[in-house]
Amino acid sequence: MNEPNIDGHYTFQDWYSLPDVVRTELYDGKVRMMSIPTPMHQMVSLKLTLQIGAFLGGNTYQFFHAPIGVKLFADRDVVVSPDALVISDIEKIGEKVILGAPDIVIEIMSPSDMNYETTEKLGLYLKSGVREYWIVCLEAKMVIVYILRNSEYSVRIHALSSGDTEIRTGILPELRINLLDVFGV
Repeated sequence: MNEPNIDGHYTFQDWYSLPDVVRTELYDGKVRMMSIPTPMHQMVSLKLTLQIGAFLGGNTYQFFHAPIGVKLFADRDVVVSPDALVISDIEKIGEKVILGAPDIVIEIMSPSDMNYETTEKLGLYLKSGVREYWIVCLEAKMVIVYILRNSEYSVRIHALSSGDTEIRTGILPELRINLLDVFGV
């Protein structure tokens, strides 16, 4: 099969049968092609993976990094492909995708995806029950952390420009992410 016809209507089963070499997301029947990550994107992704992975070694939480598909809802054709995620429920690990909302989702934003990450995906993650959603802004060297409380997200901004060098998560309070290391400062 070649690249999908992005103008067609896709179900989860259609998306599921796409070749593994095609990196896409599915939003209510529409396929969205994923961009190729930049070297800076990959560097930051690796540094987050190393810090979070080292912390979670031997922990009950599981860490996954891109490319990974997440079917957020049982009753909707929505599959996202975040840069990284953490789950506590191993029952969500499917054969080809994570089935249900992760505990933490991390997206490394490129300028062309800003609107998509901060509006559409934010709404999807809120509705599906993602407990924490991190948006990593490469150019600003900051991480915006949305924390789910009482069906709403509260926001914490961690920016190197404000002297904030550490991210802490409400889900894993002992986890500390060093932003100086993440952004290669």
